[in-house]
Amino acid sequence: MAAGGATLARGGGSHFRVTGAGAVGVERGIVLSAPNAPQALLLLRVKHAEIDHIEVDASNFAAIMCKVDPSSSDCKAGDRRYDGFVMEGISIHHNHLHDVVGEGIYLGNSFYRGDSTHYCGNNANCNFAPCGGVQYPHEVRDIHVYENLIEATGWDGIQIGSAVTGCLVEQNVVRDWGTQEQSSQNHGIQVGDGSSCTVRRNLLVSGGVGMQIAGIGGSLVHDNVIVGHKGFGIYVNPRPTPLPTDIVAQGYVGGFVVAQNTLIAAPNQQGPALRDINLPGNPVPSGNHLADNLVVRPGTGYLQLTPSYGWIVGANMRFATTAEAGLSGAGTEDFCPDTGSGPVGAGVDLTALGLTSDFLGGPRPVGAGWDVGALECH
Repeated sequence: MAAGGATLARGGGSHFRVTGAGAVGVERGIVLSAPNAPQALLLLRVKHAEIDHIEVDASNFAAIMCKVDPSSSDCKAGDRRYDGFVMEGISIHHNHLHDVVGEGIYLGNSFYRGDSTHYCGNNANCNFAPCGGVQYPHEVRDIHVYENLIEATGWDGIQIGSAVTGCLVEQNVVRDWGTQEQSSQNHGIQVGDGSSCTVRRNLLVSGGVGMQIAGIGGSLVHDNVIVGHKGFGIYVNPRPTPLPTDIVAQGYVGGFVVAQNTLIAAPNQQGPALRDINLPGNPVPSGNHLADNLVVRPGTGYLQLTPSYGWIVGANMRFATTAEAGLSGAGTEDFCPDTGSGPVGAGVDLTALGLTSDFLGGPRPVGAGWDVGALECH
């Protein structure tokens, strides 16, 4: 039991594992309780690290944080224009993170597009001139966040930032996220600026906004189940890379695909279930797909789409209740549509997008055609 939180590899480290596995009959053999620390577990300048089978039962902010911020005393230190550090090869899995004030997992910096106030700009003694008044944090590459159980977070369940390539977030369960109802920090899963991620087969139950998918495109969001979201279910918010030296020069690595998800809104859910957002003057990528999503909520305004995205839209369906949608077992988290119900066989073929399996990893299609929603059951 660690009471004050733990910091790993402050100066740098690579190719290590922190695990609570190994003892017979003990699922998580390390328990971190840090009610007065900003993080229960903090990884800084690291590469190729694995964190697994750990429980965090208290933190004054994040349960697990993994990033290095730009310096507040030297504007070039930690700025990716001058500092070649790339965080890569991070695996976070099979952890139980709960009852924290902030995020469950905070991986990568949120200010990929640059920040002028948080670091050197906050220090009157720091010479900001060489950096032009803006600092840019390091990239994150090749990360895998999977099979974590995350419960009762004040802010986001999982927040990813600056993950430019090789980002996979899958098979996590997030419950009761965003309990502080802090605007812009109340997502079950947030894929933030600078990120390009596959987000699949996650179960989110009860919270604010289901998912924010921002970043540089090339993101694939499919076969997730989101239940009891009070705000938007999934919204897309693209932001191009800011620097000509980034993974792509001041642009996008691809479009956004949001497909085969099941979204069951909380009573009196605010706003559309599926929407996009675009800042004025902000370009958007091409090749955006929105298809085979199943939405359960009263009212018809479940989609809010901007024409500039050029969405390729197919077979999204809305029902007022789970009974109308044929989800008779939804109360026990069985989200298979009943035989003969509207979603069965009503989807479009998404093989060309590489979507040939469902929430449980089973094949698509089963029967005459694709089912709409996250589960292919017939």
